[in-house]
Amino acid sequence: MDKNNMSKFLLFAVMITFSLFSILSIVIFSDYFISAFLILVVFIICFFVSNLDNKIKSFVNLQSFFLLGFLLFFLGRLIALLFNRDINETVFCIDFIFNYCESENGILYLLFVINIILIAFASAFVFNSNKNKNKNKNKNKNLVSKKKLLVVYLISLSSITWIFFSTFNSVSLAIESGYMALYANQAESYVPPFALLINTLSIASMAIIYSVREQVKPFYFQLLFSAFIFSMLLGILTGSRSSFISAILLVLWHFYKDKNITFIKYLFLSIFGLLIIYFLDNIAALSGARPHQGNNDFLKTLSETFYGQGITLMVFNSSINVENYPILGYLKTLFPGIQVLFPPFGVNNRYDFDWSSFMTYQENSEAYTAGFGLGWSVFSDFYVLSFGFLPLFFMCIFLFGKFVITVNNADSHFKIGLLFICILSFFSLVRSSISPLIFTIVIYAIFSLYIRTLHFKRKRGVI
Repeated sequence: MDKNNMSKFLLFAVMITFSLFSILSIVIFSDYFISAFLILVVFIICFFVSNLDNKIKSFVNLQSFFLLGFLLFFLGRLIALLFNRDINETVFCIDFIFNYCESENGILYLLFVINIILIAFASAFVFNSNKNKNKNKNKNKNLVSKKKLLVVYLISLSSITWIFFSTFNSVSLAIESGYMALYANQAESYVPPFALLINTLSIASMAIIYSVREQVKPFYFQLLFSAFIFSMLLGILTGSRSSFISAILLVLWHFYKDKNITFIKYLFLSIFGLLIIYFLDNIAALSGARPHQGNNDFLKTLSETFYGQGITLMVFNSSINVENYPILGYLKTLFPGIQVLFPPFGVNNRYDFDWSSFMTYQENSEAYTAGFGLGWSVFSDFYVLSFGFLPLFFMCIFLFGKFVITVNNADSHFKIGLLFICILSFFSLVRSSISPLIFTIVIYAIFSLYIRTLHFKRKRGVI
């Protein structure tokens, strides 16, 4: 066993030990402060374990972005608790649509599941037998048809232009009626989401252009890439913050994915990240779509922001306590887009096939009808798909970790574009379903087949 593998197994053993203590501490002590601290230590170990095999000594990669999203949206309230001990009694409470504080047994189970998530994800990197990562990176540099590339370029440009106008309309609606007005039509009969399709086309086509950017004139690539980033940044004016952060992370990855980063740069990036989180709600309030927050001291505002963003933890907790999810939800999650076939069979309500809508409708049908929703999490998907059976839940996350490793090995045009899509999606994936990501990958694969960065050869499989 080489030194690197020895370090991984040693850290993994320490990680499991801290996980056990994080659960026991709740039984021993009267508050959650120590448990929160220990779980954050488990997270830090998971973060380093998943990065030990980096060829480039940089944390600007897919697994890091995913874990940062987990830190903010799942562990945000535990971070807030470290800043403010006064919220000890409300860390595991929710007062929107659902209205409850979790019992001690429920909290024990929730924290146990959190530890399972971190251990399962880390284990994919600990038990990784791929010894040739990045060995043949970018080996496949086949030229693509200029005419076909032009078609994809025009699709990307057109869809981004449409998104610009759609965003401006959404900003106007949010200013006039508030952020939740953007989702007020969820209770209406289902119709194919045209806006979602256009957004998916923009991401998939942009991924194609990015994967073969060396075959596009620099000016045209920079023009399209800049417009794409700007369209995502604009999303914050509608009150949506995930696209804003994802755009910043995409830019960071674009410039630093193959570079060593010094400690000073990491320190600067960390401070910059905290400032973004600190000012996030104020930026979102510029358009009036979200209420402007008063000027508090730095630590208090930071604590409140982490507490607010960490609501996904309780959304997940609510999702695992709901039973009898609709069977059609399994089809919709694994085969996104199939829901367009449901209306002719009398299935017109989202809660009949969408798990997040079902959860909201079951708990508070009035709030659902009014357009309110709780959101969802990819871990809720895994939990429902595994029927709440924890070993199967563990395996789902382990395989997801293996998928991350495979995508990171971007040794072809197709994988470069796939990595682009995942980089764009993984930070916010923690607070959304996996279904849109699957759908985007399917559309991207169709584009790839069209320009032949993905094709099939007999007896040799996919290239």
